Amino acid sequence: MEAARFADAEGFEAVWTPERHFAPFGGLYACPAITSAAVITATQRIAVRAGSVTLPLHDAIRVAEEWAMLDRLSGGRVGVSFASGWHDRDFALAPDRYARRREIMAEQIREVRRLWRGESVVRCGGSGRETELRIFPRPLRGEIPVWVTAAGTEETFRRAGEWGAGVLTHMLGQNWNRLPERIAVYRKARETAGLDPAAGNVTLMLHTWVGEERRILRKRVEPVMRRYIEESFSLLGDAASAWEHGAYRHASRPPGDRAADPLRGLTPGERAQIVECAFERYFEDEGLFGSAEEAGEVVARARAAGVDEIACLIDFGLPEEDVLEGLRGLAEFSRGQTAARWEPGVRRSARGQQHTAVIADDATWLVVAEAWLEVLGEEPQGREAHFFDCGGNSLQAVTCAALIAERLGIEIPATLVFEHPVAWTLAAEAAQRSRDAGEASCSFSRG
Repeated sequence: MEAARFADAEGFEAVWTPERHFAPFGGLYACPAITSAAVITATQRIAVRAGSVTLPLHDAIRVAEEWAMLDRLSGGRVGVSFASGWHDRDFALAPDRYARRREIMAEQIREVRRLWRGESVVRCGGSGRETELRIFPRPLRGEIPVWVTAAGTEETFRRAGEWGAGVLTHMLGQNWNRLPERIAVYRKARETAGLDPAAGNVTLMLHTWVGEERRILRKRVEPVMRRYIEESFSLLGDAASAWEHGAYRHASRPPGDRAADPLRGLTPGERAQIVECAFERYFEDEGLFGSAEEAGEVVARARAAGVDEIACLIDFGLPEEDVLEGLRGLAEFSRGQTAARWEPGVRRSARGQQHTAVIADDATWLVVAEAWLEVLGEEPQGREAHFFDCGGNSLQAVTCAALIAERLGIEIPATLVFEHPVAWTLAAEAAQRSRDAGEASCSFSRG
């Protein structure tokens, strides 16, 4: 609430709150309509948005009613990003909708929009008779501002463009190389649908703290952000959740083994290495952290990618006074944006290209390429392809290692892709481990 009041006074564009259920991670935000109502009463001008409403968990009529009421209470300041949902556990609220959640979301978005415009929908009443329904009170605006939450899949970007919605996205399932490609798909879909391709709004969520230089800030942010990442594992703990989270979005196998549930059986050391990789990625590569100059480089990169708006994620565990200090730095930085001329630069994280003298045989390269394809949706484009630069995330890295182990029939550490993210080096290491396993097996059989 303090952050919302500050943002309202300082001229920020919007306050977003999400929908989360049944887990400590994000559990503060079970209902964005309620949190938005609270923000509305504490602010005067700032837009108040849901990021996101998991639409298949609800009745579209009820969603339209709630947000129409909020539109009136706010003086026409609300907007909603809709999501199809991904966590199996959330669908305890609507278990019959899980399998068709994406199709249901598309139908419900159309229904919410019709109701918002004052049109009717037909439903059965308590007696079983069909009746036409309209929502009251009427919203102030004739159209509800709509975004679609996209986790990085090309199809979601395309659908958002076709529907004339904005896109609310993040860097979990993509990177700075993939993001412009996805945005281009979105703009093209708008154009194909007869809409102005430039008019669509792409909002990118980035973890944010602006003020100190990144090297100094790291000491303040690292402990809480590592804890935040560790807590996020609670959302990925079961196989069905991980499957829908995106680690297996291109795979056809059902869940049930290590490759389908990559977090199962991780050692403390492996878990720590996943947290380390995720922290380095968000802090060094894919967050809005540091001084005004360092933040400016990130903003320039986002602009070059085609992003219209950055949604600054501030609720990742810092104490309230630190959050507000970062917001003050962000406000000062934002005021200077109109005068600054930031040029997009290339920032490299601590991870670098790795090479090895060990040779990968063709059969092992094929196994690695197939695992890469199954997890990321494309084969490595050349030997020097870097798993994380190709859009891979921490969970996908563990999945890729599990698939390689399964297909070679050997034990390899879950952290293999973190240690050897370059395609050819990964294949060489896998080949060496396969040879070592074969030699150990022969020795054992002779004994």
